[in-house]
Amino acid sequence: YALEVLSATSGTRLHCLGIIVSDDKISLWYYDASGMVRTDITLSLIDDFERVAAILVAFARCDGVKIGSLPSVLDLSADSSRSEIFPPRSLEGYTVEFSPLDGSPAVPVTLKKPIFTQYALVGRRTFVYDATANVASLGGKEAVVKFSLQVRTRKPENELLELARQASVRHLPELHLVGDLLTLSDGVRGAFLQKLEAFHDGYEDRVLRVLVFTRYLPLRVLFSKTSAYLKIMVTQMLECESLLSSRAGQSPNL
Repeated sequence: YALEVLSATSGTRLHCLGIIVSDDKISLWYYDASGMVRTDITLSLIDDFERVAAILVAFARCDGVKIGSLPSVLDLSADSSRSEIFPPRSLEGYTVEFSPLDGSPAVPVTLKKPIFTQYALVGRRTFVYDATANVASLGGKEAVVKFSLQVRTRKPENELLELARQASVRHLPELHLVGDLLTLSDGVRGAFLQKLEAFHDGYEDRVLRVLVFTRYLPLRVLFSKTSAYLKIMVTQMLECESLLSSRAGQSPNL
């Protein structure tokens, strides 16, 4: 159920709350990209009716962000009436401001139709949107925006791309804007963070990172024209891998 809720809304949900019922006993669950948290104590619908009723009233009084909606790190520009819908069907029409990589003033990026949503409960939960952005480096080309909940302790994707460029790797995507919108520990997850770090050495906090790339032709469209492109793609991928592997021994950053 949580997987369906978190994966079917094109990135509009950060977490999901749930109540598991077994006979007359209930337990509370919390799901996000870092994992699941549940109560050890169960409550009886019969013996603990007052406490169960209080929990249901608390759920009913929660606003969208507390229930799991993506916080207001994105501004709604297309239709203000949609902000009352919970959860939003998609982020189409929302805008977010980014500072270009060249240091020029921040520019708004407006999201269009969703392209891809990763069907996953725990992990990066990548989702991608068509977008428009007035960025000089785009040169009038269409853009896509990639959102993903990346582990904070790992090297950001934009830094990996820059290292690859420094290693003279070709056929890399054109990155124009990058920004971090929020971290899971800033929200509900922060209430569990201290205990999780104490009892689970492998726990890692995640950051919602956004990257704006040039929009390229989808592979299914490209390959529908001729199968020759498949050979070209594989050759370019192997070329990138070979060059990175050879440079990895020369640079500790790769």
